[in-house]
Amino acid sequence: MATSPPWSARRKSRSKQERISLCRIEYLGGDRWAFALHDPASDAYIPQLLHTGRWEGSPDDAFETAALVHLADYQA
Repeated sequence: MATSPPWSARRKSRSKQERISLCRIEYLGGDRWAFALHDPASDAYIPQLLHTGRWEGSPDDAFETAALVHLADYQA
């Protein structure tokens, strides 16, 4: 089972770049990919449903789900 490297964002600080883990995808074969969000409290990746409501999907589905989770305006 091959695993892709975690997606992360980089934020520059005065002394160094800081890596912020967001999510990762795991190749399951064929056109199937699993998705996990990073939980900073436990520093672990937790499997999540995609925005489609399924456990497996495309890398685009994973990116869209991560964007919705991390970029959504929860104050609205």
